[in-house]
Amino acid sequence: MEISFPSEVENVVYGQCYFDLYINDVLIRRVTLPSRHHKRVRNLVDTIHREQHSQIPLQSHEPLLVEFSYVNGKISIKLQENIVIEFSRDVARMLGFDEYVKYRRTVTAKRSTSLTAGTLVPPTSTATYWSTLPSETRKHRCSA
Repeated sequence: MEISFPSEVENVVYGQCYFDLYINDVLIRRVTLPSRHHKRVRNLVDTIHREQHSQIPLQSHEPLLVEFSYVNGKISIKLQENIVIEFSRDVARMLGFDEYVKYRRTVTAKRSTSLTAGTLVPPTSTATYWSTLPSETRKHRCSA
């Protein structure tokens, strides 16, 4: 029996990592993050900003509906007027916020960020993933 482990797993899983945006409690958009492994919180923040730009029809001169910043290990959010945000479980845990809570004002997370707080899954099946690794890496496997 051979057991293999991928060297990297996705900490952002498509369909499980999203946030909902509301105007005056009316849902206007669910911003879903693409599957990816983020090694740094700043990369995750950049992805969140990029996905807002691509998924929300804003003019080039308009600010993001929610701006995220990362200072001293915690995330702060700045909301535009009348904007409310609600995080999925995985995004809330990674960013240090409470899951399924509607935030209505500019706020800093209570907890520190944790890029391992989301659902961790291999990018593809283990067998498929293993076969894509260089042969040198595949030599280091566990056998039982």
